[in-house]
Amino acid sequence: MAGLGKTQRLRQTALAALVTQPSVALASAQCGVSPRSLARWIKEPQFAAELAAARNEVLDAALERLKTAAFNAVGTLIEVAASPAASDMARVSSSKALIELALRVGSIQQLTERVEQLERDANVSNWSTEESAQTFGETSAAKWE
Repeated sequence: MAGLGKTQRLRQTALAALVTQPSVALASAQCGVSPRSLARWIKEPQFAAELAAARNEVLDAALERLKTAAFNAVGTLIEVAASPAASDMARVSSSKALIELALRVGSIQQLTERVEQLERDANVSNWSTEESAQTFGETSAAKWE
């Protein structure tokens, strides 16, 4: 934050506090900016955009960590399900979890594909409707000439 003025440094500190604290009051206490000032800054479009971007960065980082953890967890489930050394209960439990996970992922993929197809169909439909309206308008205009 070198080269920034005092207000800019405070705003940057406030952004960090707002991202890491669950309330404006706690963020205020952490960064030393009054709750009233934080509330005013949050209403400013530029600050609100910076806050949203900072929150998205934190969320993206958390999601990446979750993906890695999920990948590792699936590996563990596969190892336990296949391990003759694991108890029958552990193998059955792991196998059941893998089947449930596979079914959920499959359902999500199918829904995603269906939504994408509906969106493509809607875009084609909108284009056709707009084209028809334009053609209709040209035809109607020609009748009046």
